[in-house]
Amino acid sequence: MNIVVIPKDLVDKIGGLGTRLLCSVNEFPSFHCGMVAFGTGQGYISINKKTLKAFSLDLGDEVSLELRYNHSKYGMEMPEELDALLEQDMEGADFEPLNDGKKSQLKGEKFDFRYLLGMPPRKNC
Repeated sequence: MNIVVIPKDLVDKIGGLGTRLLCSVNEFPSFHCGMVAFGTGQGYISINKKTLKAFSLDLGDEVSLELRYNHSKYGMEMPEELDALLEQDMEGADFEPLNDGKKSQLKGEKFDFRYLLGMPPRKNC
């Protein structure tokens, strides 16, 4: 895992630990991330190897980072197809009152957001 440490004063300005964010590195398109506790009030965000490669970055490179509060309803963009399905499907209408842990499951099956985003499933390590 590759991380960028966020100083405590910026963590507080952005909304605190656990805040969902949109992150842009070196003015590349933004991606969804979350602020995780790093200790002594600092936070961090992680950047995976695929993203580093897409941005032509190597470990230890100095970067320009832009963090913005993520105003999306579910912490990521809602695909139009899923939004339309939830409007039509009566069982889907019950999605809203679920707690965060239950939102990861729909209709009794483990829900895979990667599928919704058109990404292949993760391979078990």
